[in-house]
Amino acid sequence: MLLNIKNSAKVTVQVLGLSIATFLLFAIAMGIFGKFGETLITLNPIFSGFFHVGIEHILYNLLLVFLFTLPAVNSQYNIRKLFWITFLLSCAYLPISLLGLTQNAVGISGTCYFLMSRFFFSNQGSLIKRILLHSLLGFLLLGECINMMKPVSDGVAHGVHFMGIALGLISIYIPQHLPKKIQDIIS
Repeated sequence: MLLNIKNSAKVTVQVLGLSIATFLLFAIAMGIFGKFGETLITLNPIFSGFFHVGIEHILYNLLLVFLFTLPAVNSQYNIRKLFWITFLLSCAYLPISLLGLTQNAVGISGTCYFLMSRFFFSNQGSLIKRILLHSLLGFLLLGECINMMKPVSDGVAHGVHFMGIALGLISIYIPQHLPKKIQDIIS
């Protein structure tokens, strides 16, 4: 367990480091390109997953990264794998953002939902425990659906949370049907 805590703390600090570096790039882009600099960062799949819109946003995501890289099912996730998962989710969500259907996906919360869904659905505990974990994830999905249906945007790209959950489920149930490179990233 101590090894898992050390790994989880290391990954969390590395995510924080990438987030700080992305914020510095954002500041430089804003200085050079003005308002267009924001678009360069928030629509760029390499950076958008590590750009956060506030202290509360980054702290919440860092807590989730720490907590959900602790369990054995997610303990193999290092910063490289998290980067590629975040990149895949950002690329998949980019067309939705470009069409203006929703907010741009910024932050690593899609990846956090990926880690959560892996934990919730891979748990081999008692039936009651599995039902509780599946119900919790269902409750989170219901909240996402309700927020997506609101006529006024709350500034959150809820669709990327769905994509994170879907990718997490895929990584548990059907990784053998995916190309080898994607298998290496998500499982």
